[in-house]
Amino acid sequence: MANGYVVNRTDGVSVIVSERKYREFIIPAEKAGGFIESIIPYIDMQEAIREYPWLEVFE
Repeated sequence: MANGYVVNRTDGVSVIVSERKYREFIIPAEKAGGFIESIIPYIDMQEAIREYPWLEVFE
């Protein structure tokens, strides 16, 4: 499975995103000084889903 990231936003929302969505949405938001509080990278997206099953997943 592809890389995944758990993204914690400043408004309290957390999501799991795929590598593609990370490049498409999260990196530009970080560069713009956006809403990102922290990012936890995972080598395997399935591992992130197992660890945080309650989070919404964007592939």
